[in-house]
Amino acid sequence: EGASLGWYFAGFGLLGVGNTAIQVSMNPLLAAIVPAQRMTSLLTVGQIFRNTSLLLLAPVMTVLTAVTGWRLLLPSYAAVTAVCGVWLARTRVPEPARREAAAGMADCFRLLREPAVAVAAFGIGAFIAADVGIGFLSSRLLARPDSILTTTGFYACRIVGTLVGAWVLLRFSDIRYLRWNMCAAAALVALLLFVRGDAAVYVLIGLLGFTLSCVFATFYAVATRHAPGRSNEVAGLSIMMIAAGALSGPAIGLIARLAGGMRFGLLYVLACVLYLVWASFRLEPNNIINKENHA
Repeated sequence: EGASLGWYFAGFGLLGVGNTAIQVSMNPLLAAIVPAQRMTSLLTVGQIFRNTSLLLLAPVMTVLTAVTGWRLLLPSYAAVTAVCGVWLARTRVPEPARREAAAGMADCFRLLREPAVAVAAFGIGAFIAADVGIGFLSSRLLARPDSILTTTGFYACRIVGTLVGAWVLLRFSDIRYLRWNMCAAAALVALLLFVRGDAAVYVLIGLLGFTLSCVFATFYAVATRHAPGRSNEVAGLSIMMIAAGALSGPAIGLIARLAGGMRFGLLYVLACVLYLVWASFRLEPNNIINKENHA
């Protein structure tokens, strides 16, 4: 009662800072304890837990709000975060043979001089922008009260995709698997521009979630392998690219207004996915930039 709007902005700002700090630290931690050749597969396994959390977000929030009231919702999340933080702090993690130096923002951007890292980093940005765009549009493609189920189906299929990807990426090239999925994703987004049937929209959104399930893990692993011993800088650069998701809402809204329909916002998503297609072919299966283009 009586809290000013400024306190709300400050609170959510600090929440964003803390969330970013966690994301920046987790991937280098994983890189320090797993072999490089298994990095993509294990990052994909990590995405299973993230996507499961997103899938359960709406029902969990509904139940907690009904039982405790909305004012206790964020403290409940804070308690879970604190418990997990203490658990992680008490877990013994072997130190790498060569300790990495602290990385600054300039060090992160300096990695963009490496072509493969630049392609992978902007690929992460394009993926996040497409992911946020699909989440924004999925429940708006159907004028029905239950259209929110398209988002639920999207994340449910993401979970299936991460499970399948974790198995496939142990046996096949991550770049080749990325190519197959990105070509399929581009076709699915193009189809969404034209289909109108409810069942078709549900199916296409679900399949799109499946194809996008391993993108972040693949690009992050490629960047890490191209910058050995610099996983802190790779993590920082990757997290900065997540800011691209903030562009999705305004860009899609502008396109929808100019074109006369929310469905045309899919053109923005399609542009992001087409970059992912290009990036997947720009990177060779042995994770080096195709040098034929420079000959």
